Amino acid sequence: MSATVYPVYILTLHADYHGQGHLLALDNWYTGMHVVKIVKSSPRLMDVVGTIKANREGIPKSKLFPKTGSNKKERGAIKCYRNIIDGVEYYFTCWMDSKPVHLISTFPPSKTPVFRNSKDNTGQYVQLQVDRPTNIENYNRSMGGTDLFDQFGSYYKTMFRSLHWQHRIYSHFLQASAINAHILHRSVTNSENTLRDFMEKLIKQWSGTNIPEFEEGVELELDDGIAPGRKRKALIADYEGRQKGFHYPIKIPNTLPPKTKNGPRVYNRVRCRVCQNSTTYKCGICKIGLCIGGEKLDNCFYKFHTCRDFRLKVDSD
Repeated sequence: MSATVYPVYILTLHADYHGQGHLLALDNWYTGMHVVKIVKSSPRLMDVVGTIKANREGIPKSKLFPKTGSNKKERGAIKCYRNIIDGVEYYFTCWMDSKPVHLISTFPPSKTPVFRNSKDNTGQYVQLQVDRPTNIENYNRSMGGTDLFDQFGSYYKTMFRSLHWQHRIYSHFLQASAINAHILHRSVTNSENTLRDFMEKLIKQWSGTNIPEFEEGVELELDDGIAPGRKRKALIADYEGRQKGFHYPIKIPNTLPPKTKNGPRVYNRVRCRVCQNSTTYKCGICKIGLCIGGEKLDNCFYKFHTCRDFRLKVDSD
């Protein structure tokens, strides 16, 4: 059993779901002929609707709507094909919106008018009435929770980078737990708090600190003393954090002449207080040279500012 079929098979295995007239909505990662056969057959007896990839096995390639070219369909074009696989009846629907949409459903669709924003010859947006198959509406209504969850997850996504996949898995499910907790909180308490308000309160409660308030959208141009990988503009909250004494690395500005014909450009360097190697970075608060490369736990800047015993030893030396 493939990785796209197995989750659907397991989640619909419980007898409480069987024969109850449920509609199972799937995105194009899971939708396929094998899934349709399993879910529609006994004992599950569920209906299925889902978008499907154009390269799936069993899809009539000649019936697909092209994305570009002379055969590209006009917006609102609909084609539906009925087929039977191993005794299971399904309908393959092609619909042209802003791009081709292909769906599989176990029930026949019909046409219904909808309105779409479209540009006219002058470049202005106008309301355009087009036809849409009804299984699109069923799909959108059933998949709304999943799509809304993905939308919420994109707003405050954890952006740190790492070569270790475990960090991404942990941060994803931690964020998923926070989003689900916000949904439950609103349903139980009838609260009107937005996801942002909920996340801020959650962070304050977990960290035991107060996040400094700042004016949203105000940006401050920073100097050249920015660690590699950071943007050259930062919110004013970051600047206020620096003003309150948080340690941060800065690049030692180059005051020597630029590159000449006689040799390469020479940068100002200082001796790292931890590893004694040459470095072009220093702490903006301590004003001492510290290396910032490598892994975090092996980072001289991290060691100096987090390990009290280590820093006392360095200072005594």
